[in-house]
Amino acid sequence: MAPPLIQMKDIALTFGGTPLLSGVELSVSESERVGLIGRNGSGKSTLLKIMAGLDKEYTGEAWVA
Repeated sequence: MAPPLIQMKDIALTFGGTPLLSGVELSVSESERVGLIGRNGSGKSTLLKIMAGLDKEYTGEAWVA
C-alpha cells in the first residue's frame, strides 16, 4: 500500500483565544476523494490552508507529499 499523500496528526489552532481546530487527524491516500462539510466559521478553509502550506500557526504535525 502506498504512503498517504496528506497526513495530519493532532492539529490544533486557536483564533483570538477561541479554539478553531482541536485534535484533527486526517490521512488521504492516492485516488481517495474527500469532502469537507461544516458550518460557517468551523475551520474548513483554515484546514485547507494548512494542507496547502499557507497557514503555519498551528500545532501538531502536517505532512503533504
